[in-house]
Amino acid sequence: AASMLKQQTGMDIQMKSVRIVFPLDINLQGLNVRKDSVQLATLEHCTIDLDLSRIWQLKGNVDGIVLKQGTIDTRNLIDDVRVNALIGQLGLQTRGINMNQHTADIGWLRLKESMVDISLADTAQTDTTTSTPLPWRISLHKGDILKTQLKLSLPGDTTRLDMGLNAFRLQGGKADLEAGIYGVGHASMDADSLHYDITTADSATWGMDLNHLALDGIRMCVRDACYRMQDGALDVKCLIRGAREKSGFSMQRLTATVQMDTARLRVDDLLMKTPYSAVTGLANLHFDA
Repeated sequence: AASMLKQQTGMDIQMKSVRIVFPLDINLQGLNVRKDSVQLATLEHCTIDLDLSRIWQLKGNVDGIVLKQGTIDTRNLIDDVRVNALIGQLGLQTRGINMNQHTADIGWLRLKESMVDISLADTAQTDTTTSTPLPWRISLHKGDILKTQLKLSLPGDTTRLDMGLNAFRLQGGKADLEAGIYGVGHASMDADSLHYDITTADSATWGMDLNHLALDGIRMCVRDACYRMQDGALDVKCLIRGAREKSGFSMQRLTATVQMDTARLRVDDLLMKTPYSAVTGLANLHFDA
């Protein structure tokens, strides 16, 4: 099996042990993936629980996938992005995958006690503007990211984002890859810290430095979010329940309904409260004005 995978992928895949339990539960131990003598992934333990009756109909039903104690480094496998991750635990359960109809119904997805570092390239090396979108429709009933560090860097823009998440929870996620429509019913975030830095910008000597933000105690949620790629339209209702910035600024509450596309930005029902002030209002900004 390992030699066949190497022929098809060009990767050297090694496993300490593989155990198959009837009807089709697969346990992998000590997975190691290398390409051109460079290590791409390691995994201590992987359990896959499949529904064999659906596979013959080109329908997959993964009762459960659990990955424990692993590392991932995509290097140059993905154009314009590199992902380097330490995985504590990654779990997935689906209600059904239909290969013929290109649909995936995911019951839950959980990432726990991990570190994910994403680095974007300066410029896109591959032109994807003329590529055909994948005809898949994906729904996610519930997703959790717990006790995980997320990092994002844009070398060309010299911009860095670093977030320490206690919990990120999502419900009612949907993605139509062919139509380019993405939606979320409800999502909430509780973060210990969020650092945003433009490394080429000088630090401000007083007040809030918008080029070097450092926030803690962040609690927020969004509802009824929808993004359409075709016209760049975004609709979302957001609520921030608390956040503190290193300058001393503290926000107790922020609510707003936001509608935006390539032509305008509209904000309704705006309410912002700090310990010493409150602001209400609305905004309607036309970008071509």
